[in-house]
Amino acid sequence: MLFVLLYSCAFLAIGGHGQSVLPNYPWPVYHQRYLQTGFCEYSFLISAQNSDGVCLLPANISTRLQEIERDRTLEKQRTKHMSTSLGELTEQVHSLTLEVNNTGTELTKLAEDQAEGSVRDEDMARELANVTHATESTRKQIQEIELLQREQSATSLELQQTIEQQNQTIDELKSIVHELKNLVEQQTDTISQYETRLSRLESDTTTTATGGPAVAFSASRTIPLGPVFSHTRVVFDHVYVNIGNSYNPDDGIFTCNTAGAYMFTYFMYKAIEVPQMAVYLVLNNTIQTAVFENNLKMDDESHYSADMSGNSLILQLSVGDTVSVVLRRNDYIYSNNLDKYCTFSGFLLK
Repeated sequence: MLFVLLYSCAFLAIGGHGQSVLPNYPWPVYHQRYLQTGFCEYSFLISAQNSDGVCLLPANISTRLQEIERDRTLEKQRTKHMSTSLGELTEQVHSLTLEVNNTGTELTKLAEDQAEGSVRDEDMARELANVTHATESTRKQIQEIELLQREQSATSLELQQTIEQQNQTIDELKSIVHELKNLVEQQTDTISQYETRLSRLESDTTTTATGGPAVAFSASRTIPLGPVFSHTRVVFDHVYVNIGNSYNPDDGIFTCNTAGAYMFTYFMYKAIEVPQMAVYLVLNNTIQTAVFENNLKMDDESHYSADMSGNSLILQLSVGDTVSVVLRRNDYIYSNNLDKYCTFSGFLLK
């Protein structure tokens, strides 16, 4: 095509109307545009025109140039469209690049997360191994505890059986102790009866041997007593005679060991510190008789008078009866180790 165009141009320049027209005509505006768009091979054809501006080119070439111009316009439109598409594609590529970068960042982060996850998985695996080990240790401990519990249950059962046996033994021992206690009480009563009989035999023997009373005592008090805040038994601590040992100098009580009639006498000395004195002869906590003194002062500086009083009484006693002397509350009697003013005596008549 290029050859044909060059040939046609040479023909027009040399032949045609028999004259060269190229040097005589200026370059049109299209020539520069064709040069800029790359159609240099056709630019010289446009200059083939006469002085009147009449195109010297054949009609088919003109039509071809128009077609080329139209194609160029379409090409420009396509180029523009392609440029626009290219811009859009560039933007899409840019967006895709950003997305790829973001995706790469996310992938990097995901890889880091996966790495961290791998570390965590390793840690969890180690923790799981530790937990498994601890679980195994706990299981062994539980087995040991269960074994100990079974052993303790067996021991507890044995202890319970032993305790039951011991309780039975204790009950048996209690029963034996109770029987022994009853036996001791019976033996005590028997011994008491034997002692009473022995005492009577001794009294009878004494009476037969001496021809006098089998029971007799006489005692005195060696210290003062009172004032007392309640009725108080008088203890006669110095003993002269105690035949049959029926009088107790520790508590001042005469206990009858031989039934019969007894003669009792007692004498009391009222101190000058008190105006009155009352002393009772008591049988089994029952007053039988009394001695009584009541004095008045002569003046404020003088003392009450000191008087001695006594009394006597015959009592029929049974074995086990008690006789004693009791000082009334708030009263005071006087005696000493030298004079021994206060005395208490008794003996069996029959």
